Amino acid sequence: MNQWKPSLGSKGCSFLCLAALVALLSLACSQQASNAPADEGTQVAESTPAPEPAPAPEPVPQQYEPTQQAPPMQEPAPSRPAPRPAPSAPPVPKTIAVTVPESTPLNIKITESLNSGMNHEGDAFTATLVEAVIVGDRVVLPEGSTIEGTLVSVVPAKKGIKESGGAMTLSFDRITTPSGNSASMAASFAQQAKSTGKKAGTIGGSAAGGALLGKVLGGSTKDAAIGAVVGGAIGTGVAAGTKGSELKLEAGTPMTITLERPITLQMKR
Repeated sequence: MNQWKPSLGSKGCSFLCLAALVALLSLACSQQASNAPADEGTQVAESTPAPEPAPAPEPVPQQYEPTQQAPPMQEPAPSRPAPRPAPSAPPVPKTIAVTVPESTPLNIKITESLNSGMNHEGDAFTATLVEAVIVGDRVVLPEGSTIEGTLVSVVPAKKGIKESGGAMTLSFDRITTPSGNSASMAASFAQQAKSTGKKAGTIGGSAAGGALLGKVLGGSTKDAAIGAVVGGAIGTGVAAGTKGSELKLEAGTPMTITLERPITLQMKR
């Protein structure tokens, strides 16, 4: 019994030492194992090349719808002449012609004095329309229209046995409205001054006076006849020196003239 015990103790120590060694080895292996994968992973990561970029997607082929076939060409219809365009309506005129008929009376007044003893043929004058002329519902010739005229005949008064008063003939040639509308016209006015009326009376009175004077002085019919002849001669001399009156038309003298032909004026619509 005493001999077995010491041998068991040495074996036990050996066993314990072996177990401790195994434990240390196991611990060292476990640490090495734990470090090895990390290093390998690092190396793998470092040696792995960078991933290549993904290739671009391939283009999708376009799909075309099948084209529709054109209908078969038809033969053109026989050509027909193009219709003529309808004539356009003429433009509406902005004015309208209005006519004052022939024989229409015009009431006027002379604007300047005329005298047969002072004026001459060809002298111009003017007159003014004092009453408007209406045609239909239009005032064609307003009051105040100006009329231009010419003296076509001037005859001064005469003296002597054939004494006569002066005379003038007026021609009215153009009329112009206050708005400036103008037209030619034709009208006239003629007048003669009255004679003195003393021609026959002067001769007759002188003869009667001469006869009375001869009878008084001579006391006989023969003397009265001689006195009448002498008295008549005196009366004739007095009549030869008598002059007729001149025709005078003062400014503002009213008169009425008559159109000898129509007057046509262009007026606004």
